[in-house]
Amino acid sequence: MPYIQSENIIGDGTQTEFTIGQNFRNGTCRIEYNGRLFYEYREVSPNKLKFDFAPSADDLIKVSYYTANEGGRLNAIRYLTPKQYLELSDSGNETPPTDEEIEKKIREAEMFIDSFCGFWEKADEAQQLLFPRIVDIDNAEQYPVIPKEITKTTTLFIDMILNGDGGSNEEIVEESIGNYSYKKSTSSQTETIDNRLLPIKVMLKGFRKLTGKMNINV
Repeated sequence: MPYIQSENIIGDGTQTEFTIGQNFRNGTCRIEYNGRLFYEYREVSPNKLKFDFAPSADDLIKVSYYTANEGGRLNAIRYLTPKQYLELSDSGNETPPTDEEIEKKIREAEMFIDSFCGFWEKADEAQQLLFPRIVDIDNAEQYPVIPKEITKTTTLFIDMILNGDGGSNEEIVEESIGNYSYKKSTSSQTETIDNRLLPIKVMLKGFRKLTGKMNINV
């Protein structure tokens, strides 16, 4: 059975890591927590999910996913997973970062991409992240999918944060795109901020929409 739908996860108030019924295709887990899409987790392959906190027995948690042997499936909720980063990264680090370190940067990258890409109609109004959009609904999938370009851009952005630019003559600079900004150390002899961000801007070409609706709660 390639697609598992609404498998129950039962908490006990202390447990944060859960083993699900079958090995999943990395990136395809879609979790609903008390009826809303859930983001505060990471995939621990091959069949484990780790939550940021311990859900109680009263919480209604369901996970849907494609099984591991289903090739060619795009991500469902999160733009990237730690395992995907290690597979896609061109950083060449001799000592790769831990899953916890990668997960922290994934969340930072998701904020960055959403800020840069602007306004789109989300596939689900309950989404915290901008993608998938309503235009990303694929009839071949059983859920809206995150474009592969977004996953690749997330990888590139994390490489940029983790690796930075070497050199002993360092200073703190602030880089920003849209409403997102962060500070990092960099050599004064390295290329300009705009040049370093250019590959990301190129990869996000066609995904930026600067007009749209804004909801203001009064």
